[in-house]
Amino acid sequence: MIEQIKNLFTKSTVECFYCFKTVDKKTAFSVKLNTAEGPHTIMACPTCANDVNDVLKAIEEVKNDSAN
Repeated sequence: MIEQIKNLFTKSTVECFYCFKTVDKKTAFSVKLNTAEGPHTIMACPTCANDVNDVLKAIEEVKNDSAN
């Protein structure tokens, strides 16, 4: 019985890839990355998702500046 309740709880939550905080799937963000090994998807809490977004924007700016 306890395992069934635990399964119900874990199905509606995910763990943030960075801070390892458990968040509701409805508030979590999925970040899709194209890596050398192929596409990769990570789940992030809203705070860490903002940080990832800032880092990815900075990388894009550097890539665009170096292309010119």
